[in-house]
Amino acid sequence: MSFYSANPCVGTPPSANDCPCAACRFGHGTIHPARARHYSSDTTDAQWTVLAPLLPWPVWLDGAGGRPEEYCRRAVIDAIFYLALLTELN
Repeated sequence: MSFYSANPCVGTPPSANDCPCAACRFGHGTIHPARARHYSSDTTDAQWTVLAPLLPWPVWLDGAGGRPEEYCRRAVIDAIFYLALLTELN
């Protein structure tokens, strides 16, 4: 069973309540609210549909220890894509 859905966090003004990732669903993602998606390095809906199910299960949800996620998973992937784009341009 997965808590993650391939539904994107996009649309009208972003809100952590609209995001299906564990960080946003369980309240930790509200510390760093979602932002508007307008950079070329942001994941598209099609990319997120493919990537979301491939991310590992957060073991803290099973009580196996670990720290709860603080950032939305899509925001983390966007940051990785941004760094990859920066290194490609340099």
